Amino acid sequence: MARVQVGAACNGASVQVSTTRCPVDCSTLDVPLDYTDSASDKKLTLQLLRVPAPVQPSKGSVLVNFGGPGFEARNTLVTYADALTDCFSSPAASALMTATYPLKAPGQADNGMGTLWAEAGAWGQACGKNETAAEMGGLVGTAFVARDLMQVVDALGEDGKLRYWGISYGTTLGATVAAMFPDRMDKVILDAVVNSHRYYHNSGVDIDQLDSADEAWRLFLSQCIEAGPEKCAIAALGSNAIELETALEIVRASYRTNPVAVNGTVVDYTLVSNLYYFFARMTPALAAATSLLLSIVTRENLEAVVNAYAATMEVFGVYEPHYSIKCGDQFPRYDNLSAAEPDIEYYMQSSPLFGDVAVSISAVCARWPFAAKERYEGDFRVKTASPVLLLQNTWDAATSLDSAFNMSAGFEGSVVVEQEGFGHGTFAQPSKCSMEWTRAYFVNGTLPDGNVKCPVDVSLFS
Repeated sequence: MARVQVGAACNGASVQVSTTRCPVDCSTLDVPLDYTDSASDKKLTLQLLRVPAPVQPSKGSVLVNFGGPGFEARNTLVTYADALTDCFSSPAASALMTATYPLKAPGQADNGMGTLWAEAGAWGQACGKNETAAEMGGLVGTAFVARDLMQVVDALGEDGKLRYWGISYGTTLGATVAAMFPDRMDKVILDAVVNSHRYYHNSGVDIDQLDSADEAWRLFLSQCIEAGPEKCAIAALGSNAIELETALEIVRASYRTNPVAVNGTVVDYTLVSNLYYFFARMTPALAAATSLLLSIVTRENLEAVVNAYAATMEVFGVYEPHYSIKCGDQFPRYDNLSAAEPDIEYYMQSSPLFGDVAVSISAVCARWPFAAKERYEGDFRVKTASPVLLLQNTWDAATSLDSAFNMSAGFEGSVVVEQEGFGHGTFAQPSKCSMEWTRAYFVNGTLPDGNVKCPVDVSLFS
């Protein structure tokens, strides 16, 4: 079982556990399996990676969480895949469950929401009947991972303070550990900020997370039109962003009634919707790949579309560890769709373009059979030993600028650096300004006098 994926920048010392050499330092660390049971001696073995700092001696180790939860960093732990908490006895059993209950977007069919709710119930029932999942379900959650982080800090034998960079879900983990252990925080960066107030209380999602998604997509399309067909393959589909958006929406709707089978994969409304959202979320990386969008429009070379979708889902798809952590953290649970609908409707209305892409997570979490034994129930209003730095792209389709300011309001002395760019996380587009503030913070503890804006140095279609 892997409860946390962590990278620590090497400071010349090593965690005093069985360390071997690979492209990075690979280590293991035993931590309590159940932090709520002080009488138990059962342990969980964390899998850690450490990248050596290029300049020695360093100023300390930095723990990193890339998000998810549970899937965006999992490729670093593929060797230990069998140990992941899982509802099913084998990959084949998991694949069969996914094929039987695919949790499609509600817009796929007229009865889509009711079907989604029923399929989410099937997932919850299947996981609830698995003995291993039932035994471990309460031991997977963000509060336990926060305690794991502090165990790593102690094992490093440095100054006992946490230095941390969390991205996406990693910001919820960072906010949680900072709120639980404020006196032990040194430098904490929250990048692509989740509204953690929402995360713990709204059916498995931060229901504000898509607040910027539609605007990001429209500005992306506008820049595509300006760049022209030579740099953006779909630019010729409209004379302005509104026409281009309309054309793409008509195409998406066409796959609702006229899907296409390609090499064993059905290209339908749900697949196209997911790809549209991935494009909005990762615009800098995919700007050069707008030929895939053109293939969706023309229904030509759909093999490339299917291959791109499979590769994207390999990195960003939702898997049982994702449900286990996210859903274990969330309350309340619901027995019927009408009770869950306010949160789901709010989420969908916040982004008419993409709101139905991820509501399957809400449905599954509302019906999830396990609850984390410990969850953070505070208000994130704390004074940390050192102030927190929050980084947020202006047009991030997966987390919103408002969420960054919302979280900053609770952490006394914290500052928001708004990077005026696209994509999920500030790594999506380079900004010398953002990196200078990040460097000053980690090296000297220096923050801007107040919230600042940083331009990006490379355009989407440069």
